[in-house]
Amino acid sequence: MEEREPVIEELCASYLPTREDYCDYKTAACHAACRPREALALRVSGIALVLLGILFWTLWGRTGYVQTIADCLLVLLGVLLGSWQDALMPYFIRRSAGAYYDANKERMIAKNLLFTDHTVQIKTGRYEAHLDYGLLFRAYEDKKMFLLYTGEEESHFVPKRALTEAQAALLRGWLSTAMGEKFRQEGIR
Repeated sequence: MEEREPVIEELCASYLPTREDYCDYKTAACHAACRPREALALRVSGIALVLLGILFWTLWGRTGYVQTIADCLLVLLGVLLGSWQDALMPYFIRRSAGAYYDANKERMIAKNLLFTDHTVQIKTGRYEAHLDYGLLFRAYEDKKMFLLYTGEEESHFVPKRALTEAQAALLRGWLSTAMGEKFRQEGIR
């Protein structure tokens, strides 16, 4: 009787990055770089400043225009600080990334990533790597993107539009099993 080699399950993501992909990539990379505690500290500080501004206004706000303006500025600063991580920062990043993409779209090249249960093979016109998941620096997933860091400052992205839901779930399972704490997820449902 012949012995057959075990079938290795693979999934392939082939895509040409679009403007939307590039903007999502830059936003995800920024969120991946921010520690969850830092984001929480910004939100809590913003809420505290808003509450402090409201408290000062209710206690001493009717004493003059200068005090009222100072209280309003305190509330405004709190709103800006509290919404920085979720609204303001992504807006500025997407705007900058979109301008970069528009100016350099001819430099955007097609990518092919071949995943198995233990390895990833990355191919572009200028780059080729075949790595075990354990050799990746870290990985990150949000609702639109997978990021694979091959080094501290080098990352590759896979937009979820290039994968089916089943493929995304399979890749998520492989990464979480192989990488453990080095794989972080945010906003996944």
